Amino acid sequence: MMTNYEMYVSEFLYENNPETSSLLERACASLETSEACADLIGMFNSELGGNYSERLDGLGEHLEKNGSLHGNLNTFPFGKPSREIYPEFVGVCKGERTIRSVLDKAENQCENMIKAIPYHVHKTILILTDKWDDPLFRKNYAGTFINYAYQYNVLFMFLLVTDFGVSRIPFLSWDRRKMYNRGQWNVEWGARHTEKEMFAKLMKKLDCGRLSYVEEYWNAENNSLRTGRFEFDLLHQAFYLDTFDSGSGVADKKNGKIPERAVKKFLEAISDYSELTDSDYHENNNLNKGAVRHRAEMFNKRFIWHTAEEPLFEKLDQAFRDLLGLLRLKK
Repeated sequence: MMTNYEMYVSEFLYENNPETSSLLERACASLETSEACADLIGMFNSELGGNYSERLDGLGEHLEKNGSLHGNLNTFPFGKPSREIYPEFVGVCKGERTIRSVLDKAENQCENMIKAIPYHVHKTILILTDKWDDPLFRKNYAGTFINYAYQYNVLFMFLLVTDFGVSRIPFLSWDRRKMYNRGQWNVEWGARHTEKEMFAKLMKKLDCGRLSYVEEYWNAENNSLRTGRFEFDLLHQAFYLDTFDSGSGVADKKNGKIPERAVKKFLEAISDYSELTDSDYHENNNLNKGAVRHRAEMFNKRFIWHTAEEPLFEKLDQAFRDLLGLLRLKK
């Protein structure tokens, strides 16, 4: 025998939720210049059957079969991969898929869009999801997305889907005209300055983005020293590497470009070190045979470490490891 709740669900669950329908109609109106996204929202609202969670499944199946038919649209995780970068992106997060994976893809889409598509072209990031992690979003994505929105004409729309309806995940305005025309903005999101201002200040403190990093390895077998000296010009996204092995006498030089994303990640990792007051920081260890000594000079300060067991050097060591890894220069 059905309970009252089951009878209620059976009778009303598949009917359109008036609040949801109103929200989705507003979303379509906001997406008037993003036809592919607007079409998908309209289909989700009126054409797909079942409760709203089932409609999200249906939307995924539709994108898997027909995603490429929507023209100027990149999708994730459904649809065939495309090398083309379009001004519209739809990400669907449901089931076991993590919201981080979809947000990572959205961030990557933004990076590609601002390189391939002119500023005046309206760009859209639409995410429909059955889960949300606000602390994760605030910490890892909000600042970057705000920058894309105001500096590169990207509209963000996040919708949370449950069995009973769809709700808006609060972020930025859906008023594209208002966002487009706003030349300057001042948002406090965990910091006093915008991401762009923060990076500009760090560049200035780094002597216009320049810093050096040295690795020294003592080879006990032939009693020789192998040295790798890096010069980074973050402002112009360039690096220069000189290596020398005192045992073999072999020297080598390399240079290359640093991806913009790697520069931003590295600056975020080392930003706290700009506030330190002393000029020299040494980890209490000597260069023993078979050991590696690291030396970084930045923010008019010098840092020397070996094992990176102390917290001060552990974070700094990881920042350089990550940077060299992205440049494929890890030993």
